[in-house]
Amino acid sequence: MAKGGVTFKNAEKVAAAIKNFAKRSASGTREGLTVWGHETMTIAKRDFVPVEFGTLMATGTVEEAGSDSAPEIVLSFGGDSPAGAYAIPVHERPARHSKGSDKFLQTPAQQESKKLLGVVGQFIRKATGL
Repeated sequence: MAKGGVTFKNAEKVAAAIKNFAKRSASGTREGLTVWGHETMTIAKRDFVPVEFGTLMATGTVEEAGSDSAPEIVLSFGGDSPAGAYAIPVHERPARHSKGSDKFLQTPAQQESKKLLGVVGQFIRKATGL
């Protein structure tokens, strides 16, 4: 007597399609995050970074991080350069600037976060063909 159960035809093809979809979704996520990061960095540099000599503005970067399955981006100013030691107190300490302000990365990132899901979703749809 045979035991009852369910048999899936083409289970390997379905599993491969799911794996491919996940990979393409992650790729779309990475691309969307990167585009959003560059747009946010452009706004930060243009509208928020205090400009005295332009050194701080020139150090703004967007770097891809994370793994293939969990993409991330890192936005930063200063890095390991001498401007890094300058960036932190300027960012954290309210002061009057002829152009720009403190929180020159935090403020635009918060403002642009409203667009994040839409941008990433657009790139996921493109990458997956949805």
